[in-house]
Amino acid sequence: MLFINCIICKKKFRTFPSQVKRGQRFCSQKCSQTFHTGKNHPMYGKKHSPEVIEKIKKGVKGKSARYWLGKHHSEETKKKISKNNYWNGRYKEKSARWKGGRRISNDGYVFIYKPEHPRSDDHKYVKEHWLVIEKALGRYLTKDEVPHHINGVKTDNRLENLYLFASNSEHTFFHKNLCKNGLIKILSNLV
Repeated sequence: MLFINCIICKKKFRTFPSQVKRGQRFCSQKCSQTFHTGKNHPMYGKKHSPEVIEKIKKGVKGKSARYWLGKHHSEETKKKISKNNYWNGRYKEKSARWKGGRRISNDGYVFIYKPEHPRSDDHKYVKEHWLVIEKALGRYLTKDEVPHHINGVKTDNRLENLYLFASNSEHTFFHKNLCKNGLIKILSNLV
């Protein structure tokens, strides 16, 4: 065992000689992150090498392809990069794992892939029970309207199982009264 001083906080800490050989100079992860940000970062003030710039222009193959399509590029650059990109061919419908745009979220709701829908989320998905009610009404739901599953099963999106509340406050009022009256206990005993 060795005792060395941290480069950032100057605190003395215990480590192994093998760790020092590998370059351990910090007492904690926090000190390491502090050192490797801003002016201390190895790439601070430097530009990419010509080889890396060529890779960006051609389109990167392999695992790092997603990195080059990240948020730090403009839309024009993303289009240029993704033209010949291997990842581009495995997206959405072209993927072997594509399930027709239908998925179930962590909270139990069924989502459908609808990129053109005005209420689609960041990933272009819409809740299926919204779509079922909208199809029956022949119009989009307003922001205030809230669909409700009558039997409480979030994946049962049949029209006869859905009820449309005019506002979220009505929906909340319904749930509070349902719980106060003990109707949930009665319904659960029947099932």
